[in-house]
Amino acid sequence: MRKYLTSYRSIEHPTTGKSPAELLFGRKMRGKLPDMTINQVPEQKGKAKMYADARRGAQYSNVNVGDNVLVRQDKINKLTTTFGATPFTVVNKTGNSLVFESPEGVQYSRNTTHVRKYLSGMDAAPREESDSRDVAKTTRDSSTSREVEVVETPANVDPPNAATPTRLSPRVEPRETRPRRATRMPKKYEDVVK
Repeated sequence: MRKYLTSYRSIEHPTTGKSPAELLFGRKMRGKLPDMTINQVPEQKGKAKMYADARRGAQYSNVNVGDNVLVRQDKINKLTTTFGATPFTVVNKTGNSLVFESPEGVQYSRNTTHVRKYLSGMDAAPREESDSRDVAKTTRDSSTSREVEVVETPANVDPPNAATPTRLSPRVEPRETRPRRATRMPKKYEDVVK
């Protein structure tokens, strides 16, 4: 009972803004509960939020009204994709809440974390395709005893980023593969005929 009374008397009352012990004794009573002043709480919460958002890489949703989105679907088996293949159109956005419409006209309401912006073929970034005409060969470099991959491009093929060909000879670019240590036969087997 004493613990309860001590904690009650040290807690600040919402009406008076002071604890009963402070009103009685004219000073703050030291108790087991931590003393947090009202002015520090919002500042501490703001700092904690900024730190947590930076750690987690939190971002605001980039989905707007009129965008096409894919909706998260239930996991049925291990081959089920996270988001469905049918794009929905966003009708309304209020904070983190979205209202979107299916192609059949049915409207759904979900949080922005349950949808991803649908990128059509024109919206997606173009991928660089490797030139299939390049020939890769692996050769052994005797000076460093490493395997070196050499890519040869025929002379009549223009490089993908160049406007005019700069040279007519085949282009050779060495690319090193994973380094290997030099191996040799043990001395006791040197007299064995192969």
